[in-house]
Amino acid sequence: ELREPYRETAGESQLRLGQFVQATIHGKLFDAVFRIPSHALYTGDEVFLFKNNMLQRQSVTVLNREGDFVVISHGLEPGELLVTTPLGSVVSGTRARLAGKAKRHQ
Repeated sequence: ELREPYRETAGESQLRLGQFVQATIHGKLFDAVFRIPSHALYTGDEVFLFKNNMLQRQSVTVLNREGDFVVISHGLEPGELLVTTPLGSVVSGTRARLAGKAKRHQ
């Protein structure tokens, strides 16, 4: 463990810039989390899902924010269709269709 890796002792630092090292990093392993684009997260930690040809607002729990992405720990399930297209003022229950799907005439 180097507490001050660049501190000079006897005219040399313990590490040189660009030097390769072998390290062990301790952290937590999380199961069943989702990493989604941050622009898919709306005020109040909510996302929109596409269900039954409608947009459904869903509350989620944000575990971590990392730049352009957020990690979600609760509120999403595998197989759900997350809306990543930026939306304006939309309410839950708004009818929608998937991009690229042909419009059905009834």
